[in-house]
Amino acid sequence: MEAVPQYVIFSNWKNKQCDWSTNKLVHNFYNQKDAKSFRQKDFTTDKWLAVNKDYYIHDYLMYSLIQGDTLTIGVDYYGRFSMCSIMLPLSIRIAYAFNETEIFHVFIKDKNIVWQDRKREQEFR
Repeated sequence: MEAVPQYVIFSNWKNKQCDWSTNKLVHNFYNQKDAKSFRQKDFTTDKWLAVNKDYYIHDYLMYSLIQGDTLTIGVDYYGRFSMCSIMLPLSIRIAYAFNETEIFHVFIKDKNIVWQDRKREQEFR
């Protein structure tokens, strides 16, 4: 029986600084700023809030947003998989293939959580 080759995909995280990353180890290797992991399993509690029955946000992140913080969330190839995708709005999951690393600025505007892609000048709610 012949062995099946295994592949690992490394996204380009050079100069893609963020607070939260779907691939924090690679992010932290290439950047001077340490990011926290944006994977479901890495949050220590199970306090998740449903947003528009579309995706879930952890209460820790929601608390930061309510306090007026803007979060930067970096999403790479791993954003396609369930470990991260349930934490992304459906409109983003549809619009992005995540073949390259994307940085979103997340904040509250008019009582809505807004995911802003400044490079493409798009907002998702």
